[in-house]
Amino acid sequence: LNQSHFILDGSDIDIIESNGPSNGYFFVATKSFYSDNGSNYFAIFDNEGNPVYMRLLEGSAACITEQYNGHLTLIDGSIGKVFFELDSMFQVVDTFLVDGYQTDGHDFDMDENGHVLLLGAENITVDMSVIVEGGNANAIITDKLVQEFDADNNLLYTWKAWDHYNILDSNTDSPFVDLTADKVDYIHANSLCFDSDTSFLFSARHYDEITKVD
Repeated sequence: LNQSHFILDGSDIDIIESNGPSNGYFFVATKSFYSDNGSNYFAIFDNEGNPVYMRLLEGSAACITEQYNGHLTLIDGSIGKVFFELDSMFQVVDTFLVDGYQTDGHDFDMDENGHVLLLGAENITVDMSVIVEGGNANAIITDKLVQEFDADNNLLYTWKAWDHYNILDSNTDSPFVDLTADKVDYIHANSLCFDSDTSFLFSARHYDEITKVD
């Protein structure tokens, strides 16, 4: 696969390798916590490193995706992890938030009917002492959930991982999973997407699996 590698330094691009990349643009989202004096940008560059578009953001940007309708979606972390939909003039035409829970900024998806999938997070208290030896009787479990909304932003359902996964099946060999800890990140969802009009795919990093949900 032909590709280019580059480094973003301020508003300049330093191309360190170029091997006949495909036509198109690089979509870049920066996060200032990688640098003491960094700024947050949503930017688009061509294969020569020329800026096509740049926007300075208050908070970190992530998850830039071109959707079926040609619009872009991205998350702006400055105001509580809100997904924005931008038109061809980069004007905000819609915003998306999980209903009743904290929005998880890992991923977002939209289908051709305008339905959207959002990841959410919820902390629940579980008596892990009856589940695993040495478990905390008041452990805080970070659970993940999925919500689907229709094209009019009506909530269709809320699917919670805790209702369908066995916490003992998580990868306890991982340095990030400790079922005896005060706080347990047992699943850690990284991505999701529509698989069809009746199912979605859900990535569970701490289970080392991709799950298909009907």
